[in-house]
Parts: sequence; C-alpha cells; structure tokens
Amino acid sequence: MFKNLKAKLKRKIRNAVGYAELAEHSRKMEERLNAIEDKLNRLSPESIYCEYEQRHTLLNRIGELESYAQQRAHGSLRHDIGVLISGASGHPNYGDDRIALEVTKFHLASGKNVWINSFNVNTSSDGVNLTSAAVGHINYLWSNLPKERLASFGSAIKEGLRIFDTDFEGSSKLFVDLLAGTKTFHLHGGGYLNSIWPHGAFQIGAAIAMKRKFGTRLIATGLGLMPLNSEDRASLAEAVSHFDAFECRDEDSVKALSAHSASVDSGVDDIFISPQRGLLSDGAADLHLCLQLAQWNIRARAECMAKIDRFLAVYEKDIGNIVVWEFCPQGDLELLEYPIFSKMRERVVVRKYGEIMREGPLARVGDLAIVSRFHAHLLFCRQGVRGLYTAQGGPSFTSEYYDTKHGSLLKIGSNWRSFDLLEEINMSSFGPVPDWKAFNESAERRKKATYASFFQ
Repeated sequence: MFKNLKAKLKRKIRNAVGYAELAEHSRKMEERLNAIEDKLNRLSPESIYCEYEQRHTLLNRIGELESYAQQRAHGSLRHDIGVLISGASGHPNYGDDRIALEVTKFHLASGKNVWINSFNVNTSSDGVNLTSAAVGHINYLWSNLPKERLASFGSAIKEGLRIFDTDFEGSSKLFVDLLAGTKTFHLHGGGYLNSIWPHGAFQIGAAIAMKRKFGTRLIATGLGLMPLNSEDRASLAEAVSHFDAFECRDEDSVKALSAHSASVDSGVDDIFISPQRGLLSDGAADLHLCLQLAQWNIRARAECMAKIDRFLAVYEKDIGNIVVWEFCPQGDLELLEYPIFSKMRERVVVRKYGEIMREGPLARVGDLAIVSRFHAHLLFCRQGVRGLYTAQGGPSFTSEYYDTKHGSLLKIGSNWRSFDLLEEINMSSFGPVPDWKAFNESAERRKKATYASFFQ
C-alpha cells in the first residue's frame, strides 16, 4: 500500500511538472515539486499513514501546484462561478463530505455553476472523492501558513484578508482571475470552526477579502461553533457583519455571537437540505457502532468497550448483526481489535468510509446504535434507529465539543439517551423508536426555508 501511495503521489508530481513546462513559471514550479518529491522519499510507511497532517499538507501542496499549472497551461483562469462552496470537506470525514455533497447538489439543481473549496481535492478512499462531482475544485482557501500564525480567530481572519496581497506567502494570489468571477461564497456547515481549530477561520478572512475586491455575496449556513472562547467570539462577531446572511445550527453558537451584537439566524445542520427516509424493520434489530476510540484516552476506551462487552454477553441472541461504521479513517475501526468482536466475527459487518460515501449509512427503523460522532446520531435518528450517544472528549477536544453537538439534536426532536450516564446498558436503555418522520419533516422544512431565503 505504501508503494502504491508513493507511486500515486509521484504521478501527480510528474503531471504537474508536465503542465509546468507549458507555463510561464515552470522553473520555479519544478523546484518546488522536486522539493516535495525529496520530502516524499524521506517518509517512512509509518509516517505517511500515521502522521495525518504531514500527509495531507503534502497532498494539498501537490494538488495546489498541479491545479495552478494546469489552469495556466490552458490560458485564462477566469471562470464565472455561480457559487463557491467552502468548508472542511476532503479531510476525509463522512459528516463534512456528506454536507459538501448535499450542498453541491442543491446548488446544481438550482442551475448554478458550482466550485468547491475543500481541505484536499486529492483525498480519496475506496475510489470515492469529491472530484467525481461535475464541479470545479480548489483548495487554497485552506491555508498552509504556520499554525502559530493562525492560533486564534482574529489572527486567522487577518491572514485570510491578505490573500490577494503581493507579499502573501500562499498561492491564492495567483488565482485572482478565477475568484474574480465568484458571485456567491457559501461557507457551509459543520463543526470545524471553533477555538479548538481556529485556523479554519482563514476562510472567513478570505471571503471578506473577496467581497471587498470583487463584491462577492457572502453566505454562511449550518455552522456549529462551540467551544468558542471570549476573544474568538468577539473576532467572529465582527466578521459576521460582512456577511449577507449567517446561520448557526445550535443555540449556543447563536447566543455566543448575538451577545456581541452579531446578526445570526438559528437553524439546523445542512444535511437536512436533502430528504431522508427510514427503512421498515424486518427481523432482529442490528446494533450499529460508530465510535472514534482512537481519539480517546486508554481509560475511556476501556470503560466504553467493557460496557458494550457486558451488554453483548447478555443480549447477543436478541440482536442481528453488529455493524461497525468508519465515518473517519482515523481510528473508527479500532474497536474491532477488542476480543468480543473476534468471538462474533460471523455477525460483524464493517462499513468503510468509501462504501458509506457511495451508499450512505443505511439502517432500519427499530435498529439499535451507540455512537460518538454527531452525524452518526443525526443520520441514524433520521432513519428511526433507537440510540445512545457518548460525548466523550479526547486529547484535542473536551466533552463540551460533543455535548453541544448531540444536545442540538435533542432540542430538535431526537429522543436518544446519554451512554455516559448509564452504568450498565440493556435493551430498554435505548428507549422507544424516535418519531423520525416528525424529526425529518420539521428540520427539513426549516433548512429549506433558510436556503430559499438566503439563495433566492
């Protein structure tokens, strides 16, 4: 696998160099690409798969240079972009990628010419990636600047405002012609903008720079901003004043900005822009597990799995399959290493990220679920699954991060219960089947009304 990945990256490098030979900046580009190849040759199999940020920075740089060289080789970069959508897609993470796809489908159905700014247009898993959509792609509104220069919302927004400056270190100034034709910038939802990861606010500064330079209309929808410290709240609230419309998906985010006199709409997650229906149950209920164990400490992992182990020991005969979901290829499958799943291997079904991107997370009305990820809660509840959620924190985020996320779904109709508050779990712990039809209809109606108002 390591050799295949290296070969893939080197093909992209050679491809970019080929374009560069036709471009006016070929010498400088070849030097930069050669430096990337030297770095690639120094990476070990462990680091290219385990050092996540290192790998994606490398992929980002290759994609950025390849895109620039290709565009220059074929003439003007000018495009009339109806909507440039931007968020955290391409990490990969099923929730963020699903949002990007649903938002893209909405704008395409409205007859818009759509481009996507994603974290990495080259990211692929099992043959699925966002470049398969009939849209244009860029990634340079995610900054490659040193993290210490993006350590707060204020500093990240300030750097984003400089994207067209002649002394700016990034490559976005090379794409002025492309961005000049952008009519609407749509900062779509997700939980990627907060004080844990403030570097994402670079996009906000870049969007404001586009409005000042080109008159681009700025829209934000479905954002979850918690946790947000007081300094970041003030910085973001000031930036919101430059947007034509701004919506958050939870009340805590709305209140945080409204307290600083920002005009913010209260809404729901952007996935609700598309309908979702439940499948009628037939046979024993399956148990769906979507747990990011790799992001938890050892004690939290052990306590969680011990509780699930005791449940399965008692109720093994009362459930159908155990379906393990990989929403993010960064450890969602780590739970398969626990002995209980070896004992029941003939009933364990693994749904990997690529398969989920193609088919969605399908479940049946009345199935059971234990999840940590927000969009697993959202999507399974939409299908009538009886569920438990955990807001367990990790080294890079506290429980507050997921408390707000899961709590926002409880406020709009989810009847799921907290796994963390239960010492033991049994079949009745999961509660009754949620009123999934009402849950969907209400949230879909709110989201459609927001989009009709914002994008009329």
